[in-house]
Amino acid sequence: IMSLSGVFRLKKSYQFNYVYRKGKTVSDDFLILHYAKNNTGKPKVGLSVPRKYGKAAARNLFKRRMRSAFAELLPETDGRYNYVLTPRSEASGCSYGELFRSLGILLRRAEGERKPRKANVLTVGEDEG
Repeated sequence: IMSLSGVFRLKKSYQFNYVYRKGKTVSDDFLILHYAKNNTGKPKVGLSVPRKYGKAAARNLFKRRMRSAFAELLPETDGRYNYVLTPRSEASGCSYGELFRSLGILLRRAEGERKPRKANVLTVGEDEG
């Protein structure tokens, strides 16, 4: 299993504050993903898990799962963003697979914000004719 080395992590409060202040947000029922452009060309990830999510063991489990998911998904991103991920309390009952899928969708939505809106006209199950 790949790990998310320290090089790819947001650690300082000013780094988190920058993403919150200057960035944009995408979310679903389980996760909130804040993202902001960086100038390093390397994506960085921060996890912010509020106490409302659960006790320390639950919060730490979530962080381990999300670090693992980010480690798998980050190679697919273009590396121009810093991310801060926050769970909603509904996420506490989710499996790793559900969280992984949710994160993947949010990352694609965040990356897609730069592309023209028209690119996503068709929804799943529809065909062009």
